[in-house]
Amino acid sequence: MRGWPAYRAAGIRVVVALATAGIVTVGAGALAARAATNSITSQSPSAILAAATSAIDGVSTVHVAGSGVSNGRSLSLDLHLVAAKGGEGTVALGGLSFQFVVIGNEGYFKSSVAFWKRYTNAAVAQLVENRWFKASTDGDFASFAEFGNIRELFGSLLGAHGTLAKGQLTTVRAQRVIPITNETNGGTLYVAASGKPYPVEIANTRKHGVIVIDNIDQPVSLIAPSDAINVSQLEKG
Repeated sequence: MRGWPAYRAAGIRVVVALATAGIVTVGAGALAARAATNSITSQSPSAILAAATSAIDGVSTVHVAGSGVSNGRSLSLDLHLVAAKGGEGTVALGGLSFQFVVIGNEGYFKSSVAFWKRYTNAAVAQLVENRWFKASTDGDFASFAEFGNIRELFGSLLGAHGTLAKGQLTTVRAQRVIPITNETNGGTLYVAASGKPYPVEIANTRKHGVIVIDNIDQPVSLIAPSDAINVSQLEKG
């Protein structure tokens, strides 16, 4: 891999940017509806949203999975996050997918052959198929940090919103929830109506998207892939 051209290493950065953009796109519409607290049925939509945000910020681990459409391309994600440590998972956008592990300020990723063929060429794609790469989550790879930070990720998912409206108590996956709908962008956030007001699900019919939040405070092991190729060495040529 010595002498690998810098433009090929730059392709690695593209997949991180694509994935981050994809998550925010689904979030902006589906997500703009955040959430609440115990006795949340009597609270305002904005208060419910604030309570849900505060609740999820305080968890030790969480699983986030979903799918949708971003700019006409299919998007899916499956993430396990660990507070103050990192996360791991898989993200796919428009047929391009990659796996990642973030531990502290180090990120590891492995991309699909389709990705490498799109951003490099067939020969390079064969060389790097099923290979893990390692990069710092600073600088060009700062987008990795969001995948390994519960607060950052949910800040993107639940941050921006338009006019919010509170719905009636309902049930999602056998759990009583209160819906908060973003009347501006069409997304609905379902917040647990018993126990802590965790966000349970985000749905956006306009974007055909659903994000499920579960397995809160369940054990998650983050293991750095062995024999990962250091991107900084590649970029030096």
